Amino acid sequence: MFLITRAMLVQGMSHYIYVAYRQTFAILAIAPFFFFFFERKSFCALLKLKHVCQIFLLAFLGIAVGENMYYAGLLYTSTTFAATNLNLIPAITFVMAYMLRMERVDLRSRRGQAKVVGTVACVAGAMTMTLLKGPQLNWLRSNENHAQPELVLGVFRLSTQWILGAAMLFTTVAAGCAYVLYQARIADEYPSQLSLSTLVLFLGCIQTLIIAFTLERPSAWKLSWDLQLFTCVYSGVVCSALGLFIQMWCVKERGPVFVTAFNPLSTVLVTIFEPLLFHVPLYLGSLVGMVLVIGGLYGITWGKALDQKVISFGTKIGEDETGGAQIAEPLLDNSEDHTLTIQ
Repeated sequence: MFLITRAMLVQGMSHYIYVAYRQTFAILAIAPFFFFFFERKSFCALLKLKHVCQIFLLAFLGIAVGENMYYAGLLYTSTTFAATNLNLIPAITFVMAYMLRMERVDLRSRRGQAKVVGTVACVAGAMTMTLLKGPQLNWLRSNENHAQPELVLGVFRLSTQWILGAAMLFTTVAAGCAYVLYQARIADEYPSQLSLSTLVLFLGCIQTLIIAFTLERPSAWKLSWDLQLFTCVYSGVVCSALGLFIQMWCVKERGPVFVTAFNPLSTVLVTIFEPLLFHVPLYLGSLVGMVLVIGGLYGITWGKALDQKVISFGTKIGEDETGGAQIAEPLLDNSEDHTLTIQ
């Protein structure tokens, strides 16, 4: 989606209108499931003023600010720079979650060390893919003449637009971290993630439509039956509707650090598909970065799995020499004879 969206924006589509169309298709996609699995009790609980304000803030941070600033920054900079900035979210989220006591990190345990090292490896791998090149790998090269990548993705130069785009991307990072952390903070108050996702998308759709109608002229709303329509529908249905529901479920079950740790995976996919679709050269630095990201994700998931064992046993968990979890205190005290006498 990085590459396709960048190509569509360079061709002239407004990023404000793109986000508005994306959220419109997202709410149209998730609404049938919402009404089919409608739960009156869980939905009525969301209509309290406190919850409506929380959902409105979630939609504002993640959609109205996050997506609009991101796609504006993508237009004014490049896919590489945009992907690099998004890869800062896992590290910042990890630090903020630890400071807010939303993530437990015991550096004396293997699981705590795995989460820290895994997060650092993910960010380092993503940065390696985007900032370091090294020797060019020749097995994906083709002898055919293809259009230059700059003609498809747009030529970018350091200018006022580039600086403005960088500022917008930094705003996206800040909004993204706040969005995930706030989502984790209030997740336990909502019994149905489907209802919550639907209301976030609905309020986000209203917010983005207001922004687009305010800032764009009516003639810019024309949607072509080509790459524009495909990108709006696919990003709305898959990335926004399905993606938001899965994200909210994962945040509630595993926490914000686990969810944001997968952000660098998008850079891995861009690195894989960019040479195949746009015939951009693949370098050794990208390959090394992919290995670091995959290894980092494994470390984080392994550490979080051990955390889940701690929560499941509900007792003090130690670690053996291999770093696995083991029970340090018995669940039952066998020192006394627990005999049930029936009179």
